[in-house]
Order: sequence, then structure tokens, then C-alpha cells
Amino acid sequence: MTRDGDGCPAFRHESTISSVRTMRTGTPIRQTCGRRRYSAPLPLFGFSHIARTTTKKATPGIQLGSLVKDSITGFKGIAIARTEYGVGCIHIRIQAPGLTDAGTPIPVQTFDDQRVEVLSPPTKRWAGPIETPVKLGHVVRDSLTGVVGIVTGKTVGLDGRTNLLVEQAGMTSDGEPKPPIYINAASAIVIDRRELEVSKDSVATSGGPMARAAVAH
Repeated sequence: MTRDGDGCPAFRHESTISSVRTMRTGTPIRQTCGRRRYSAPLPLFGFSHIARTTTKKATPGIQLGSLVKDSITGFKGIAIARTEYGVGCIHIRIQAPGLTDAGTPIPVQTFDDQRVEVLSPPTKRWAGPIETPVKLGHVVRDSLTGVVGIVTGKTVGLDGRTNLLVEQAGMTSDGEPKPPIYINAASAIVIDRRELEVSKDSVATSGGPMARAAVAH
């Protein structure tokens, strides 16, 4: 999968993990945004953090439930989830109406929010986001599984619930990084409140692609 200079997916990808409907507590998530950027060691977890000053702040942005379109591919559908990553990327997950020839739902697609255009506002009232004290960069423990790690992503769905992308310290027996997992924010216990810091070797000013105005020139 192609990635941009900040380690974020540069193009859409089809994946069942992109659908809020398929997220399950403790499910390994292998396609994450910017995991390879974790290079500078932390005393406790061996991860690097990304600076709060270089991370996009969570804003209302694209309202979930809106009819939207990807400006590059033309893919249209309903915005069903919004994911904010610690590296600055914000992704919108889109469910197209209709079924495939096999009679199954069209796979959910994920796009960077800077290329998603709103065609029309929601036609019904959806649940608002459920507030959570957990922030990107916090070290949490899942009260259900006992998993401990750093929150590097937050996803809010149409039902208002928040799922946290948690990255664990250490390696597997094969010498690979432990796979991140999604946990429900309601089961997360904050055990350390940290700020995100950027690697001293990074030249990026933020995650995600350049602003449209810059791309146009």
C-alpha cells in the first residue's frame, strides 16, 4: 500500500477493518497510520511520540451521516466513521449504498478527510460523540483484556461510541512489533497522561497530505 511522506496511507484501501461494524475489542489491526515513524525511544514503551503542536486538533469537520464523495476516485457514500491519528491524519470511512453482484454490502472505503467533499448533510439525526477523557498519547490499560499501550488513534462511529487504537510496547517472538489493537474507550483505564512528541529526526510539519491550496500550485 502506498504511503505519503508522513507514513500515512496515501490512497484508499479496501479492508474489513475499515468498517466500524467489524471492529471488535482485542482485534489485531495491522494497517495503521504512521506506525513506522515510532523510532525515538521512550523510557517505558520504546515508542516515539508526536508533538501536540504538530497534530491536527479534533474539530467537527465532516458530519457523520453526510453524503460525501472522494474528490479523486469519485467514490460516493455515507460518512460512517471518523478516525484521528496521532501523526495528524484524519480519515473518513465511507459506506456506499447498494450491494455487490454477490449480494453483499459494498466494502467500506477509507479516505483522508482533505479529499472528501460533502454533497449533502445527514437526512436523519444520528447519535453525537460520547465524551471520553482518553486523549491521543495517553497510556491506557484495557479493563477487559489487560492490554497496555499508547493510544495512537481514535475512531468515532455513527452510534457515537469511540474505539481506541492502542499500540503495545515490545516485539513478538518473530521479532516484529506487536500488532495494534482496537479497544472500546469505555473499557480503557488511563494509567499515564503523556503528550505526543515528534521525533527529532522528522522533517514533517504535520500528518496527512498538503493543503489543497499548496497542491494546486
